Amino acid sequence: MRLVLNKIDTDNKYHRVHMGNLLPNVKAPCNLFLKFKGKVIPIIKEDQAVDIEFINRMESNDIFFALIVKEDIKKWEIWLKKRFPFREAIEWFTVQDNPEILKQIASYKSYAFDKIKISPDECENYDQFFIRTNQKFTEFIKDINLKWYFSKYWTDQSFFHSANVSYLLFLFIDYCKNELKIDIRDDKEKCLIQFSIIHNLETEKNLKDNDIESERTINFLKEKKIILHNFVGGFLKEHLDFHKKNNSESYNIDELSFFYKTFFIVDSFEKNRAKIHGGSRKERIKKAFDPIKNNKLADPKIKSQFEKFLERVVFKI
Repeated sequence: MRLVLNKIDTDNKYHRVHMGNLLPNVKAPCNLFLKFKGKVIPIIKEDQAVDIEFINRMESNDIFFALIVKEDIKKWEIWLKKRFPFREAIEWFTVQDNPEILKQIASYKSYAFDKIKISPDECENYDQFFIRTNQKFTEFIKDINLKWYFSKYWTDQSFFHSANVSYLLFLFIDYCKNELKIDIRDDKEKCLIQFSIIHNLETEKNLKDNDIESERTINFLKEKKIILHNFVGGFLKEHLDFHKKNNSESYNIDELSFFYKTFFIVDSFEKNRAKIHGGSRKERIKKAFDPIKNNKLADPKIKSQFEKFLERVVFKI
């Protein structure tokens, strides 16, 4: 299931799909609509065969996207996979064969692995632990849905901050699953990590003082018409809402999902850690964590577990 972040959004009821997937004389899997003069109008009914004249008419008018109701997203995706079973496999090979993308992925991953490690003393079999986490983290970032991210230049600050946040968050989620026996679905975990990779898109070094990272990121995604998994889009919206509301005295952290609460603590810790220089390992970790300890927006249970988790981590300056 995927979500498109775009300006065409009527009460969050509709989802945008590419009309290039419609083929002549093939039945549509669900009802399709267009937004026209402020109204949403039906253009194709479910099980209606699409004729070539309709496709040509849409193309001649530069109309390449239609709307479906969000309840039909799964139906559309199932139909798409049946119609084009090799679509994702073909796209995957474009990632595998692109040396520049592979170079960016390798740079991202090697930076994170160099800066953040779980102490070997904390693992019964460190080699086995490293192989397992390495394979899974690689799978999460070497994904067709992140091809656009690793194809573009980002500032070093943005790129390497995301590398640290995503990998530390990945290790903390792994800790929660294995040590605390918290049940976390793999697809949600993957989307959380992918959200943490793209949460702060920054292409310019000199940003406005009042620049909000969540707004900047969402505006970029809208402008470039980036397609995201539904869960990733949900985390981004939660990120934006949080930054808009967190100055309110009435803000309730219970409104946030467990996943976003976890991300917020890890992201805050990494932002603090980047500003600290000198001192022992324990002193640097304490200085980076102390502001989170006193932050009323940080979930008490999660920050308590994160503090215990930090005892396992070795950070390289």
